[in-house]
Amino acid sequence: TLYLAGLLAALAAIIYVVLDPKTRNLFWYFYKSVMRWITGVFVKIDPISILKSYIESLEDSLRNLSKQIGSLRGQMRQLKGTMDGNIAEIKKNMAIAEQAKKKSDEKNMTISARKAGRLQDVNAKYDILYKKMEVLYRILTKMYENSEIVLEDTKDQVTLKEQEYNAIKASHNAIRSARSIISGDPDQRAMFDQALEALADDVSMKVGE
Repeated sequence: TLYLAGLLAALAAIIYVVLDPKTRNLFWYFYKSVMRWITGVFVKIDPISILKSYIESLEDSLRNLSKQIGSLRGQMRQLKGTMDGNIAEIKKNMAIAEQAKKKSDEKNMTISARKAGRLQDVNAKYDILYKKMEVLYRILTKMYENSEIVLEDTKDQVTLKEQEYNAIKASHNAIRSARSIISGDPDQRAMFDQALEALADDVSMKVGE
């Protein structure tokens, strides 16, 4: 019983700590700090790949926006076709109502007139929706054009940065190579001096003989 009570007390303490907002905030900040550090490591290792990955992300977003615009355009065409069909049906029912009126056919006149009225009401609502879709289509099209400009500018910027980075990297490697030649590695230099001394001693001995 005491063991069970201890387990329950420990479990209650853990639940309290987990549910405490301060604890959650602490873990959140710790997680953000770790992820920021990991991101910094990756950026230092290969910054050009980070830039190219960002370009790929922008291209994916642009393709998705293009698909959405195409889908909206398709819905607009479908709605326009429905409205045109309704207009033709309205004219047809109005003609039927007119003929029924001439024949004093009250029943068919009423049915056709009401059907035409309902179609007119539906078309009025569709027309409002279509105009809103037109506005949205123009906005999305403009956004797509601006996004293309941003993407191309970013691509150019990344290309220039890559060229600059490669040039600086090559220059830095050349400088490091020159520095290693001028200063030399201490251990290798010591072995080189020992080899020269041994060679000089060997030559001296052979000359003496």
